Amino acid sequence: MSMLRTLATSAAALALGAGIASAATFTVVGTDTTVISAAVGNNLVEPVFGENTVLNGVIGQLGVSANTRVRFEFLGFEAGAENVFGFGGADLWSTPCSGTAVTPSPGVLCDPVLATPWISVAGGPLDFYFKTDLAGASPAQVNNAPSNNSAANITNFAITLDGLRTAYLWFDDSGGTRPSGERDDDNHDDMLIRVSIIPLPAPAFLLLGGMGVFGGMAALRRRKQKAAA
Repeated sequence: MSMLRTLATSAAALALGAGIASAATFTVVGTDTTVISAAVGNNLVEPVFGENTVLNGVIGQLGVSANTRVRFEFLGFEAGAENVFGFGGADLWSTPCSGTAVTPSPGVLCDPVLATPWISVAGGPLDFYFKTDLAGASPAQVNNAPSNNSAANITNFAITLDGLRTAYLWFDDSGGTRPSGERDDDNHDDMLIRVSIIPLPAPAFLLLGGMGVFGGMAALRRRKQKAAA
């Protein structure tokens, strides 16, 4: 029985940890929306999601519903300007990503994808930002805050969700002027970041399954002992 008690204790601990990890989902606050598709000039949506993909993005604020761990991944970019993604007050990545051209056309996926380790975060808005050195861009830095809006020629980012535990951040450095002198396009493909909530740990399920096997064996043994008596 000591083995069963040990399994029960371990499984309970793992199940509790799994519950904490799995409880959180993404939350999006905002009412401004935008279409993300190749038809409006987005050069990353089809390489990432497939041909003819049309996504509805929200220009607003991304958060998590409870304490959890998240990971950020730099997937690709289109901008010729130097754009930056940061978290917790520190810059993480800037365009171009490793091994890519400075001015991609029509858009470049990072190879390899750049990723952070899993980061512990508190429930609520995530502390990330985008910024750009594009001349005339306003604002030059966009924080994950309600001030992120869809006004024309205003730097912003759009949020799309793939389920409740994966989000995509589509940065648009609109409002500035390219080095060539032309106005920047407004299509949310200047930098693409994927954010994931840590998945449910498998060991909890495996141990709970093992508990069921051992528990069934113990019950069968008790029935045999009663029959023998």
